[in-house]
Amino acid sequence: MTLIMGDFNSFLKPSEKRGGDDHFQPKIASFKQFTDAVGFLDLGFNGPKFTWNNRRGSTSNIQERIDRGLATSSWLSAYPNAMSNHLEDISFDHWPILLPIDNTWPKLKQ
Repeated sequence: MTLIMGDFNSFLKPSEKRGGDDHFQPKIASFKQFTDAVGFLDLGFNGPKFTWNNRRGSTSNIQERIDRGLATSSWLSAYPNAMSNHLEDISFDHWPILLPIDNTWPKLKQ
């Protein structure tokens, strides 16, 4: 049962990027290969689509979803309603992520 969250500095599909160049296919393939090999699934999210913004003017602005939660299927089975919440923040280039879970911990098989 594993959950990891944070800034992975990569995204999983082209729709998770707006602006900038389109020379990102090798980066996507590498990250997707990693998540598939480890068996991680994306938690999904509520809130703004993009979690990072380079904060440049409209013509050179780049936005990406590079911050996320990933979990194994066993973790998702234990917490089926868990979903990342992207919280907007105007002070930083990354939006904070909140993962609320209930106070009931799953019973693990011994």
